[in-house]
Amino acid sequence: MSSSEETNTVKMRGTWEEKKKKKEQEEERAAAAAAVVVVVVVVVVVVVVVVVVVVVVVEVAVTEVVVFIVVVAAAAEEEKKKKKKKKKKKKKKSYEYYHLDHLYLFDYRNIV
Repeated sequence: MSSSEETNTVKMRGTWEEKKKKKEQEEERAAAAAAVVVVVVVVVVVVVVVVVVVVVVVEVAVTEVVVFIVVVAAAAEEEKKKKKKKKKKKKKKSYEYYHLDHLYLFDYRNIV
């Protein structure tokens, strides 16, 4: 082989090796990008699931609190009604006598 042929072979070998290295780097970059995409998708899915669970839990808690308040209010009203029914006005005596100097005077104020 002549020296020019050897130089050409070395140059070709060098370009082939450079192309191979570039191709490997591109494959590594593609694999890294794919890994980043997978991680981002997993994180987004986890965040969405957590948000949905929190929303459902808060909604159920709020519903339970509202139901409890309504039940307590209804029980309080029922208790008021029972107390109203139980409270009966005492009948006032229709007459009262006052003792004044051995005289009994009739009091007409309470007759109704």
